[in-house]
Amino acid sequence: MEGLLFSLREIPKRPLLAMLFDAEAVGTASRLLLSSPDLVEIGGTVLERMFEPARRQGVLRESLHKDVLLEWVLRILTSYLTVPSRLATTEDELRTLFRTMILPAVIEMPTAPARSAEHGHTTSRRTAGKRR
Repeated sequence: MEGLLFSLREIPKRPLLAMLFDAEAVGTASRLLLSSPDLVEIGGTVLERMFEPARRQGVLRESLHKDVLLEWVLRILTSYLTVPSRLATTEDELRTLFRTMILPAVIEMPTAPARSAEHGHTTSRRTAGKRR
């Protein structure tokens, strides 16, 4: 989350990088960013440092794959660098937007207990429909 915000804040300040996301160059930059094995490897290395510890701690969704997350983050970054949001115009608004839209896709959210009407006891939603 903070890495995305940092990139959105800092890339436009660097003329060479900002030029890559100019309307005329964005197609080439997007293809380069998303298909260059070297850039994907760098992104994967950065993501790995956060991904694996979070996976071991059970924080990430089980179905989440690092390569899918990396591509998705790069596409989000490319989109916001190319066409800034008209709804989230400050860093705090972007942070709120990303927390709302990205975290549920990445983080394993705790399930609320479901009450069993039959027996009057509480079970998790994951086990609520299962027979024992």
